[in-house]
Amino acid sequence: MDYLKYYPDGDRAENCQFYIGEINYMNGDFQRAVDAYHITVDRYPDGNKTAAAHLKLGLALLELRQKDAAAKELRFVVRKYPRTDEAKKATDRLRGLGLPLR
Repeated sequence: MDYLKYYPDGDRAENCQFYIGEINYMNGDFQRAVDAYHITVDRYPDGNKTAAAHLKLGLALLELRQKDAAAKELRFVVRKYPRTDEAKKATDRLRGLGLPLR
């Protein structure tokens, strides 16, 4: 967290922000994870963690029982990042929930 405080535009800022979300997700604090993933996708829309942040945002929203918002996010991953591991995971999760991909 100190890294982001002192170097908000540093080379590792995007990764740091994404992993804050991951830590919160793994600790079961899904609302904080959602907040951290939102920051990641908003601040670094073309970054190397953006697809993963969108995927994890969708998964965290599912944990919060926000199924419509989660489905929207997962569908975005499938559309925006086709042929990626994130798109495959999003597709699998949507299918597992019995939801259409579009």
